[in-house]
Amino acid sequence: MAAASGYRGPSVTLNIGSGQEHSLLDVCNIVSRYSLEALKVHFDQGRSFDVPRSCLDISQAALVLGWSPTVSLEEGIAKTMSIAGAHQST
Repeated sequence: MAAASGYRGPSVTLNIGSGQEHSLLDVCNIVSRYSLEALKVHFDQGRSFDVPRSCLDISQAALVLGWSPTVSLEEGIAKTMSIAGAHQST
């Protein structure tokens, strides 16, 4: 995000992410591993306008910013939850 905020070149769309597809269930399972409380997950039936799958193309960020992810989704969630937990206990 820091590299993108300092970019001053031609207008382009920059996707910042892992470049890998993860399901909502994947994310829920990772969050569950680092959560102090069990997650209550409820799935509703998909709607006609829901996107069934999505994976952002991060190649522009690599090309324009020389950026690539260095933290996995699981590591990022673990770090985020650790920080959030530290703030909750203060």
